[in-house]
Amino acid sequence: MKKNKNIIMNLIIILSMSISYLILDLGLRFITYNYYKFYPYYKLTPNLFSLAFISLYIGIYYLIKKKYRKIFYIINILLFTIITYSQYLHFKIFDRFYNINDVFLAKEGVGYFEYAMSKTDFSIIIVILLSITLTIITLKLSKKHHEKYRDKMYFSFSILFTILCFISFFLIAYLKLGKETLDGKASYASSVNALDIYKDFNNPNKNIQVTGLYENTYREIHLYIKNKYTSNKESIKKIKKYLKKHNKIHEDNKYTGIFENKNAIVILMESIDSFLIQDEVMPTLNKLKTEGINFTNRYSPSFGGGQTLNSEFALNTGIYSSTDNTIYNLNNTYKTSLANMFKNAGYISNSIHYNNGYFYNRQQFHKKLGYEHHYAILDMNNIDNNKYDYSYDSNLIKSDKTYKLIAPDDKHLTFITTYSAHLPYDLSNKRCAKNKYKYYESDTELSCLYNLARDTDEMLRLLIERLKEDNKLDNTVLVLATDHYAYGYQYVNKIKNTNNKYLIQNTPLIIWNNNIKHEDIDTLADTSDILPTILNMFDIEYDPNLYVGEDIFSNNRDNYVYFDEDVYYDGKKLYDTNNRSTNKEIYNNIKEKIAYNKNLIKSNYLKETE
Repeated sequence: MKKNKNIIMNLIIILSMSISYLILDLGLRFITYNYYKFYPYYKLTPNLFSLAFISLYIGIYYLIKKKYRKIFYIINILLFTIITYSQYLHFKIFDRFYNINDVFLAKEGVGYFEYAMSKTDFSIIIVILLSITLTIITLKLSKKHHEKYRDKMYFSFSILFTILCFISFFLIAYLKLGKETLDGKASYASSVNALDIYKDFNNPNKNIQVTGLYENTYREIHLYIKNKYTSNKESIKKIKKYLKKHNKIHEDNKYTGIFENKNAIVILMESIDSFLIQDEVMPTLNKLKTEGINFTNRYSPSFGGGQTLNSEFALNTGIYSSTDNTIYNLNNTYKTSLANMFKNAGYISNSIHYNNGYFYNRQQFHKKLGYEHHYAILDMNNIDNNKYDYSYDSNLIKSDKTYKLIAPDDKHLTFITTYSAHLPYDLSNKRCAKNKYKYYESDTELSCLYNLARDTDEMLRLLIERLKEDNKLDNTVLVLATDHYAYGYQYVNKIKNTNNKYLIQNTPLIIWNNNIKHEDIDTLADTSDILPTILNMFDIEYDPNLYVGEDIFSNNRDNYVYFDEDVYYDGKKLYDTNNRSTNKEIYNNIKEKIAYNKNLIKSNYLKETE
């Protein structure tokens, strides 16, 4: 009787513990499935993967001494509760789960914490509370449960049983993935095939839906370590194969060389969305938009990591961060970058940003990009005797010292990343609390954003004014590109009149000089296209095959833009892997381009070909 009671108690503990783990995984996939419907949460495969790891956790729990069990269980369940919640928040903000490379940028996301918390809804709270409740129940039951002395046979059997359960669940889950496609990974068919997704493991949303929370976490770690020690030879081989098939030749067009030998100031504008460009909010930028070349169909997709850094990388290199979210590799050579190409053409090149140099490791990253100096304002102690607060963009121009860094007398390329319009958009942001020129009682967030955008506009006004005073205006080109849409504003979908998470990424790109005629260019373009376009307009010779982006004015460019999650846009309609009308040829071309992009980063191909 006691023996049966003991068995029943063990089964209850095992069941309670199993559900406490399983509910985190299943709850996360259930909640997010409504937003990204690819692989249903009720499919056996991800749940079997999770059961494999749960059986392993339970086995370890029973194998260790009783006094250590509570510690092991609490630490393990707490770890995956944090992972579950953080994955949920990342998905809610960026429509994408994070992977291990994003984790290394976590410290840069501390400033987003309050904003991220505001995105929490009741569903994930219920999931976490249920898991915590079951954890408490399990701990109380195990505390009351007394075991007899465990001999060597007990340990041997327990280890064997745990390994058997783990292998059985894992093997069945893997077999349920199905068969691999015959047409290779860079194809439409592979993007909808579960086994190909598992082997390629480059799509965070599909990865979690196919494998579940636990296998996704461990596979990320495994592949990260494996890639660290993988030879570049295979990636270089794939690059050469791609270039042989997709060899591009640059042809001159009517925009070639129109800015030859002029100075260039490239400004990556933090959160300056299209709805902000109006006379009441940003009169200077609106004027530049109506006087310069305005690209109405430019998109700023993000493929990993911080969205600003993603755009910063794409604009400077003409390629995107890898689909496995490797933003950049400091071991790589970037000889075809914006800075290096201009430097080779006789320019001095510098970059400037408000934040510390260690933020996103810009100090080292910009050096690798070829900038002679990266001026991180917060690292420049007592500049102007602390007269100016440089979290306001306009003060970069008000200060003689920083203005001279931006517009030196020598022929120059300067890259500026603005800061004023950075979230949060409430009164906790000191920049929102000052100098209110426009205020909405019913929408304090919009009031804040308008005021922040106005300061960025003031920077542009002062810059043009000072360039004119110094007789440099006619010889200077401004390239103005937004890093990402204003996702920090809670009603951004309403004000941009779209609920589509891809089309909302339509953001400003304006190229302005005092002596050019206004044009509205409706060619489809994205951030990676900006660099080859600039090189063409400044008549700087380049190899188009070393960029994923293409000159926007080229007659031979692809007539689509692509986003993460296997989606592309042809100017009229969005297509994804669930759309029967998807053009398989275009889609296969995109998959090949994504693989090429990844291999360029992974292999350090430019160094290998020196």
